[in-house]
Amino acid sequence: MIREVKLNTLHMFENENIDNSDYPLWRKIAEYMNGETAFVIESSAVDGQYVFLGLKNEKKNKELYYMMEQDSVTGVFINDREGFDKDWDSRTYEHDGCFYLEPQYIVFRNNGS
Repeated sequence: MIREVKLNTLHMFENENIDNSDYPLWRKIAEYMNGETAFVIESSAVDGQYVFLGLKNEKKNKELYYMMEQDSVTGVFINDREGFDKDWDSRTYEHDGCFYLEPQYIVFRNNGS
């Protein structure tokens, strides 16, 4: 079941290796997502985790996914805004892989959905 949640991701990457070249990017992503309403689904592959499906705000969601595409390991559109926009706007864009969230970074609505 897809759930609408509020994200509490501000400190999500505090314990990560700051020497990793992608650390500043992921910290920026966590700050960008923080406080936003998002859609998640309980993972069937990783117990106790949720798969991030996207932000409710479509404009911010697009920017977030472009930021994620700047990752040196999983990014497909690194410094290629034109290619990303083309795929996004034609609705053919798919992020390579899943972005998992631990429950402590999610605030569930009162009704649990």
